Amino acid sequence: MPTLKRLLIFSCLAACTQDVPADGIAVQPEPDPSEPDPSEPDPDPSDPDPAEPENPLDEFLPDGALILDGVTPSGLNPRVANLHFALQGAEFAKTPGDVTVRVNGIPLAPEAIAVSASSLRAAAILDDGKNEISLATYDTIGRPLYVTATLWSGNAPLEVRLIDANGDPFVAPADVTLSLSDDPAITESRTASYGTASFANVPGRTVVIAARTADNLVGVIGGVGTDGVLTIQMLGFESPSAIANNELARGLEGWTIGPSATLVPHVEWVGAKLAANNDLSVATLDVGPQSISRTFTTRPGTTSVSVRYRFITSEVRGGSFGSAYNDYFSVSLRSQRSGTLEREHNTLNGLGLAAFDREGATAWRTVTLATNPKGDVIQLDAVVANVLDGKLDSAIVIDHIAEEHLRVQPKLAWNSQQGGLDLGYTIEGAPLESAVTIEVFWAAGKSYGSRIGAPLFAYTIPAGASGSGGPIRIEGASLADDPAGVTRILAASAETKVVSVADVSIKFGPHANAAVMLAKPAMTDTIIDSLRAAGEPTGTITSTVRTPHQQAHAMFTNLVNPEHPIATNIAKQLELYTTPGDAVIGVFVELTRGLEPAQIAAARTQIIAEMLAEIIAQGPAGLPGRRVSRHCGDPALRLVLDVGASVFSASNLPLFVGAAGPRVTKLIAEPTNKALHLEE
Repeated sequence: MPTLKRLLIFSCLAACTQDVPADGIAVQPEPDPSEPDPSEPDPDPSDPDPAEPENPLDEFLPDGALILDGVTPSGLNPRVANLHFALQGAEFAKTPGDVTVRVNGIPLAPEAIAVSASSLRAAAILDDGKNEISLATYDTIGRPLYVTATLWSGNAPLEVRLIDANGDPFVAPADVTLSLSDDPAITESRTASYGTASFANVPGRTVVIAARTADNLVGVIGGVGTDGVLTIQMLGFESPSAIANNELARGLEGWTIGPSATLVPHVEWVGAKLAANNDLSVATLDVGPQSISRTFTTRPGTTSVSVRYRFITSEVRGGSFGSAYNDYFSVSLRSQRSGTLEREHNTLNGLGLAAFDREGATAWRTVTLATNPKGDVIQLDAVVANVLDGKLDSAIVIDHIAEEHLRVQPKLAWNSQQGGLDLGYTIEGAPLESAVTIEVFWAAGKSYGSRIGAPLFAYTIPAGASGSGGPIRIEGASLADDPAGVTRILAASAETKVVSVADVSIKFGPHANAAVMLAKPAMTDTIIDSLRAAGEPTGTITSTVRTPHQQAHAMFTNLVNPEHPIATNIAKQLELYTTPGDAVIGVFVELTRGLEPAQIAAARTQIIAEMLAEIIAQGPAGLPGRRVSRHCGDPALRLVLDVGASVFSASNLPLFVGAAGPRVTKLIAEPTNKALHLEE
């Protein structure tokens, strides 16, 4: 692929010999294709001329130029919604039929949509629950525009009442947060006033509500959004137990339990040996929560406390995943002296079916709380509850509480200059008495229990080390072939000494249709792996392939531009395209000869259809439209997209190119668009 080789050379030259311009990229255009490299095979005759003139259709708006506002993707929305799409840097086309707004795949009626130059409004009735919103339209020069968003909506009011241990109203100020179990990232927060907090637009799905005061009193409750009223009992600190029984070796002594708490045997391989101990199981009883707690004083020198647990629910085998029968759990550790809190609360739907084995049990999970090394008072609270009915039970199983004296805190960060990740560490206190190994894992979350698979990297700190160390390079090339479910990368020196960073992510610009990526999932994997190689946390796909119909639509739009006579438009369009594109323009010329603009507008559908037929005829077979524009084609046959280059530096741009190039059919620099053009 001569184009790829030239790009790699020029990118490296840019990185080594050129100053980086203000926009942050240093990419040279391709050399004159009229002087082919005799060592390379002849170019594919089906490809468009790589020196084709700059076309306004291929100039893309920046990320954020088209937004959906007036609603929130991170909270709850009313079911009667005014969807407002705001556009900057271009104008919406106003041709009837050129705009489609869908809610859960169903298009809104045209009369529900109003379009002006920079604003498109759509009156929509959202479903109770999850709503997938999509906009597909054009701007006035024919470029496709897309927006996709997920909105959660409901119409139920929900009142939360706080009570104390005696059942009386709890009137002290408290922060109250509602989380949607189906997607825990969807939250709403309120400050309780005189013991109550109110939420609106709540769907009829499971919600988990947590309350906390400034002096670390806490409470949690789960229910369904249509329950009307939910009551949270605020929990203070109990007196610390004098019984050393964090590992349950003495049964249930020193634990505060309810009627559903039982000891269960636990046998597990630890290294090469089988270890047996007791676990504490807290099961549901009919509808509502069951809980246990333990309060204890840490030993001097303890730097952190962790609880190891798992959630087990028969709802998995009962086929309740995705339904409103969505049992929940909560596990928290809090410090009386420092006022700190760490917790996890989640549900079957929130964790996802992949988090459970065939018996409905999660892997072991941990919650970890940093503690005062001089000694601290810690309380564990664990809650599990049935939702809606008590037919299928659930349980939270506590393995043990551990006090740790570990002193190596890892650090982890993306390196956008050299690519990959930088690993570091801080040793708390005196030099290490023995060596400590930091392991790096793929992960599905922030906790040690969210690790996926074996370590992908390990580094051993020798005995006697002190202070801080690093950065230790984790090469980007080693960060490919990730397993399914990865959302983060995690480094740990122990279960309670963990740090993680979010995995790299892809955003979509206004001209990029996220749906076409489904046709070629390998391309998504290529871009993700290449961003890791470059150490770049986020990349933006600025555009995706224009279908042949969209190409015909765009060319017709520009040929009938009312700002100029049609003869002028024809001349301008002929300047933008090579011979295959000129043939498409020729179809327009023949079909409109002698017609007035109004007549052309009336024949719009027929003319676009004939132009489309010519685009397809220009071939080659299997790649319709490819010769008219390299941005045109069938995404099921060849996926074409641009990745914004402005995010890269002169240092990490060659790293992205070097990782992506061998995995795609074509990779071309487009300096005018500040983009890298990829094809698969």
